[in-house]
Amino acid sequence: MKPLQLTFKSGERFYVNGAVIRFPKKTTVELLNNVEFLLESQIMQISETTTPLRQLYFVAQMLLTSPSNTDDAHATFMHFSRSLAQTLKHYRLCAGVQEVVDMVNAGSTYEAMKKIRALYPLEASILDGSALHTTESLVQPQKAAAAANYL
Repeated sequence: MKPLQLTFKSGERFYVNGAVIRFPKKTTVELLNNVEFLLESQIMQISETTTPLRQLYFVAQMLLTSPSNTDDAHATFMHFSRSLAQTLKHYRLCAGVQEVVDMVNAGSTYEAMKKIRALYPLEASILDGSALHTTESLVQPQKAAAAANYL
C-alpha cells in the first residue's frame, strides 16, 4: 500500500479509530497502513441531520467515531436503514441505501458514508418534487416493498 499523506491546517481536527486529534500548527501526517478516518469537514453535527439521508450518515458516522460502541452503533444503523428503506418509493434511492448497507456490512463504513453523500442531490430532488416529473425515477409499490424487505 502506498502511504497516504494528509496535510492539516493549524487547529484542524482528525478522527481516527475514535480518537480526536487536533494539530496545533500546520502538519502533514503520513498513514502507512489501512485505517478508516474522518476529516473534520466530514463530521456531521446533530443539528445538520435535517433529512433522512443525513440522519443515516450521522448513524454511520457513529460507527467510526465510537469504536468502543460499534455493536450498538451497527444495530442502530441497521434498524434505521431498514426503516428508511421501508418508506422509500424511489427505486434509485432505495438501491443506493441497499448499497450503503452492503458496504457497512462489509466493513467499508467510510466508503458507505461517501455513497450517502453522493445520494444527497437525488434526495434533494425528491424532497423538492423535481424527481417526480420523470417516470424513470418512480417505481411500482411492489418493487419498492421488495427492495425494502431485502435490507
